[in-house]
Order: sequence, then C-alpha cells, then structure tokens
Amino acid sequence: MKSIGIYLTLLFLLSVAGCFTAIAAEKTDSMMCDDGLVEIGDFTKDLESKCGTPDSKEGKFWRYAFGPSEKYMVEFDDSGNVVRILEEH
Repeated sequence: MKSIGIYLTLLFLLSVAGCFTAIAAEKTDSMMCDDGLVEIGDFTKDLESKCGTPDSKEGKFWRYAFGPSEKYMVEFDDSGNVVRILEEH
C-alpha cells in the first residue's frame, strides 16, 4: 500500500511538471528565418531553403535554435506541409 502512494505522488508531480512544460511553448502562425518567412502551409523544402538544416529532426517534428531565446518546433503532416509552429520559451 505504501508503494501505491509513492507511485501516485510521483505521477502527480510528473503531471504538474508536464503542465509547466506545455506552458513554455506558444503557438504562432509564422517564423522569420534568414532567407524568408515560414508560414503554416509551407512545405518542408520551403522551410529548409529559408531556415537551413534543422538542429534536430524527430519524425514529423523539426527543431530550430536561432539563439538562446529563439527556439522553434515545426510540425508537418504526411504531405510535408507545415501544420503547426511553436515558439519555445
């Protein structure tokens, strides 16, 4: 019984931490790169030509870091269209 209480407490703490992580990103419709503006609906090739190679690729998610305070995560659909841009804080 004592271990169940520990697991529930741990689950609660992880849930609270997840809420703060979710708050740390803000949805935006576009992001400015050195070679142009990237918007919802653009293709992966447009994004890469305007912003360069991403810092990381995780499936349908690409991450760019243009400095310590300018970090973005871009999500694509199966066709390669940008469907969401998050500015991470």
